[in-house]
Amino acid sequence: MVDLPEDPEGEKLLSSPVVKKVMDSGIPVILVLNKVDLVQQETVTVLLSKFEGAGKFKSVIPLAANVNYNIQKVLVELVDLLPEGPKFYPDDIVADENERFFVSEIIREKVLELYREEIPYSVEVIINEFKERESKKDYIEAEIVVEKDSQKGIIIGKQGGAIKKLGEISRKAVEEFLQREVYLELRVKVRKNWRTDEKMLKTFGYSREKGKGE
Repeated sequence: MVDLPEDPEGEKLLSSPVVKKVMDSGIPVILVLNKVDLVQQETVTVLLSKFEGAGKFKSVIPLAANVNYNIQKVLVELVDLLPEGPKFYPDDIVADENERFFVSEIIREKVLELYREEIPYSVEVIINEFKERESKKDYIEAEIVVEKDSQKGIIIGKQGGAIKKLGEISRKAVEEFLQREVYLELRVKVRKNWRTDEKMLKTFGYSREKGKGE
């Protein structure tokens, strides 16, 4: 975990003999860029590109624990690396809330993969509708939330070409996860400065402890 305000380039951490030994061992390594809310967004974008391009990490995750940003993503990545254990429940028992969460994360991941530097990490995905339908594909309506009108234009693309491609890639990934066919509808909405709006953060499932940081 790199503490960006204290170690902006990650040089202190990555030069540590212990860290070097782990990275050379072949063990999958997750790099967490901590306190991204305290540095410039452009700096985070550059660092993400740099570390992802290095090819040394299984994943690089920006984190802002103070506002509960991407904590769940870190947990998901860690769980994915844990050895498989015995099943405690049948395969067909999956909570709807869990499915909603993972579907939103899958779509958000595809947004970041497809647009990369064009869209910063300040993007959120909300599942507005999730309907299981007999004899039909499940219906999922997802809302992609950005902070600027220009970002909305990038997501949609010329004549809707970019969002169509995003929808196709996301749908295939969601179907692979759910193990059934879905009809995925994507919408893009601008919510200016949502990362600094307490009400919006709570809507997205983030929370800040009272008095923290004051």
